[in-house]
Amino acid sequence: MKKMGYTFNPNEFHIGMNVEMEHQDVTNGNVVKTAKIAAAHLTEKPNYYTLLKKYIEKESTVKYGFGGTVGTTRLISKTASAVRNSNSEN
Repeated sequence: MKKMGYTFNPNEFHIGMNVEMEHQDVTNGNVVKTAKIAAAHLTEKPNYYTLLKKYIEKESTVKYGFGGTVGTTRLISKTASAVRNSNSEN
């Protein structure tokens, strides 16, 4: 990835690819488009997907009374904007 000019963590990118593949309605399952979305998020905030996971886990505990990841697009979309606006971490 460094050859392509990216300096983010490959593990974070892998997590991002898995998360973004849930949005096949946007990318039509195109891996290149999905990679560009993940790369854009990581360029903006290098730990974007780690933060997203924390927000999702927190949200699922508060709203649904259990810990763990809730795999719904609605919850991911809602918390993604909170991650982008987070100044407390990174």
